Amino acid sequence: MLAQYRRKLVVFKSSTGDINKLMKQEEKIMRIESKLSAAEILGNVIEIAKSLEVNESVQAYSVAGICEKYETGTSTFGEWTRFMGSFIAINYITGEEIQSGKAHIPSILEDILLSGIASTAKIETQKENKSGAVYKLAEPIEFAYVVSLKRLADDEKGGVNYKYQVEPKTEVKTNDQLGHLTALLPAPQPKKPVEPQPKKPVASKAKK
Repeated sequence: MLAQYRRKLVVFKSSTGDINKLMKQEEKIMRIESKLSAAEILGNVIEIAKSLEVNESVQAYSVAGICEKYETGTSTFGEWTRFMGSFIAINYITGEEIQSGKAHIPSILEDILLSGIASTAKIETQKENKSGAVYKLAEPIEFAYVVSLKRLADDEKGGVNYKYQVEPKTEVKTNDQLGHLTALLPAPQPKKPVEPQPKKPVASKAKK
């Protein structure tokens, strides 16, 4: 059912310090956006989900980037975080490549990134009423990930439900706060097999 959307998938290559080696693509259709997000990359997500069978999933897009700063703020939907640097996204549905200097990333990855960089980042610009700020990282970080789209069962009113599934392609190495701590812990030792205990002989009763 997705024949009109099928295309060659991107081959990822992880490389330190060179964003151009994080992705390769045979045919490039380029555009530039002010920021990257699922909506900016994919466009009408509902229509893509409608083309899928229930429980069917498809690789939707990927993002690779080098982050030097991040920005926080608030909106009617709550608090948000936006990463700043150099980012490339590839829409697997259309084959389009998008570049931007800002990116919103899935919340599960956002939490992991912030846990490793927030303690060393310094405020560069404070927003009015302290509603947010721009933070400069102690050193740039790199990341790359692939996002799949999975159609779920429709709701009671017939609305299309879907969810994103995220697959990281790199690990954030900057400010590894837990690495030096876990190195202090003993490695798990393989359990020794339990040897069966010999059965004790049962004393027979003497016949009268």
